[in-house]
Amino acid sequence: MVFRRKSKAPVTDNTEAVPGIDNKAVASLLVADIVMGAGSFLLRRFVDKRVLKADYDDKTARELRSRRTRGQAVASAAATKLATRSVPGAALVGGGLLLGSMYKRGRARKAARLQQQAQLPDATED
Repeated sequence: MVFRRKSKAPVTDNTEAVPGIDNKAVASLLVADIVMGAGSFLLRRFVDKRVLKADYDDKTARELRSRRTRGQAVASAAATKLATRSVPGAALVGGGLLLGSMYKRGRARKAARLQQQAQLPDATED
């Protein structure tokens, strides 16, 4: 039995017939991504300003915003991403915020109690 090689079909250049993303679509997606990022950044700055202005005067709010480090901004963005991606992430971030506020509140109560004890007259001095 003799096996013959099948002849291969000639290779043609069909790059125009292949569907895909052209350069115009890639550029449009890139521009949309940049616009979304800039819009998100501006919205976050606006909300930060309004939240601080609700509790502090303009000078104090400006000072608090200027003291924020890059590390704090990155941590805030990472926590936001984690919280918005999944329910367990939201529970983790929300629980962390709750624990942090409870810890600070407990520290403030303890400091107030110690200050009150320091102001009371000492009963052993008589």
